[in-house]
Amino acid sequence: MRFKDLRELTWEDAGLYTKYYEESETELADACPNSRIAWNVGYHYRYAIIADCFVPVSDGGIFTQPHFTLPLGQLNQEKLNTIVAEMRLLFREEGWPLCSMFIDESYVPLYDQVPGLQPVWVQDDDLSDYLYDAEKLRTLKGHSYRGKRNHINQFVRNYPAFEYRRIQKDDRETALKLVSNWCEEKQIDCMDPNQSDYLPIAGLFDAWDFLQVRGGILFVDGQAGALGLGSLVHKDRAVMHFEKARDDYEGLFAVINKLVLTEEFPEATMVNREEDMGIAGLREAKESYLPERLIKKYEMTGK
Repeated sequence: MRFKDLRELTWEDAGLYTKYYEESETELADACPNSRIAWNVGYHYRYAIIADCFVPVSDGGIFTQPHFTLPLGQLNQEKLNTIVAEMRLLFREEGWPLCSMFIDESYVPLYDQVPGLQPVWVQDDDLSDYLYDAEKLRTLKGHSYRGKRNHINQFVRNYPAFEYRRIQKDDRETALKLVSNWCEEKQIDCMDPNQSDYLPIAGLFDAWDFLQVRGGILFVDGQAGALGLGSLVHKDRAVMHFEKARDDYEGLFAVINKLVLTEEFPEATMVNREEDMGIAGLREAKESYLPERLIKKYEMTGK
């Protein structure tokens, strides 16, 4: 088996991918169907079904090194042993070192028991996902969230005519214009997935009919000022994939965060707001919402 022989992961595979994803117990935002397929613009995933598990394999793309991800499905020791044996052959044929990425901490013991694998583990806190109590972020009650409430109240006083609405497929151009303007303000290339999420967001809209995307868009003075896009997984967990807000409206980010979660994810008990990538400002913002815990993700190299 060679990499080129695997099936390319596309939006049309969203249903199949979701089936195996929902059978798994992974908590990582990276594994969420919308996230994995949207960011495939940079990862170049293909996949195989091995031991009744969905196994994404990347040649590294423009982001990282060749790897296979945590297999999705009802994974157990016997199945992982079979999958690793197949991956050994594929990676050897390609001349790649054996590597598996985006692994939850709870699955590490399974890898440790694979015969002859001798895994070496890497875990980077910059890549850990932030997990929050959804009801706390919907209500923002208590002294700890007073600053957030003040920001929201100030925004509402300054811009009482703002409009929030549920985002739809037809909002594609409006949303992408907002992201493009954001990239221009930050002086980054919106066409480079290493710098911007413009192309993944465009992909979500292009494949809207294949996906279960939820989100909202907020207008100020008749112009799109902020958006949030996410999905509901494992029945009661929200994953926020993309959030953008203009910097020139104080409190706007706090408003869009609260409204999207309140209006689009009322049934969510927990919300995954993804990683901070080691960016100091982003880390400060995520920590200010008081996460319940961080979800660690692991990378493995082996034999």
